[in-house]
Amino acid sequence: MISLIGQSVNLIPDSTVIHQIIIFLIVLSVLTIFVFKPVLRIIEKRRGQTVDLNLQAQKLLSESETMDRRYNENLAVAKMEGSRLERELLRQGEEEGRTIVAKARDEERQAIARKRTEIQAAAQRVRQDLSLQIEEVAQMIIAKVLGRGTKRT
Repeated sequence: MISLIGQSVNLIPDSTVIHQIIIFLIVLSVLTIFVFKPVLRIIEKRRGQTVDLNLQAQKLLSESETMDRRYNENLAVAKMEGSRLERELLRQGEEEGRTIVAKARDEERQAIARKRTEIQAAAQRVRQDLSLQIEEVAQMIIAKVLGRGTKRT
């Protein structure tokens, strides 16, 4: 026993310590059964859910990266195909344009040849008509010069 100025403190445990230990153990076991174990089960369950959700998130992220990569690859292929088709259509258009121009030139040459033939035929007819008229005019001039007028009625 230690005495402090007028008071004494007893350091030797008495019988209440045993009661306190028993009450502590009862409270500890009740808390363990009804609080700690359910809380630990909930925490463990949530940890498992968190792990599962993290795995699902990683899987979805991986899938989205794969899909994004495929999309970009398909987009690049589609762009190349579009460029190829554009060049092909441009080439076909140019070829078709050359064909149309060549056909138009041929038609123009044929039309010019027809018109030349028509003009030559018309010129030939005019020459023949003029030749006949020249002859008639020449006879009329000769007749007038020689004084042999022909009277017309």
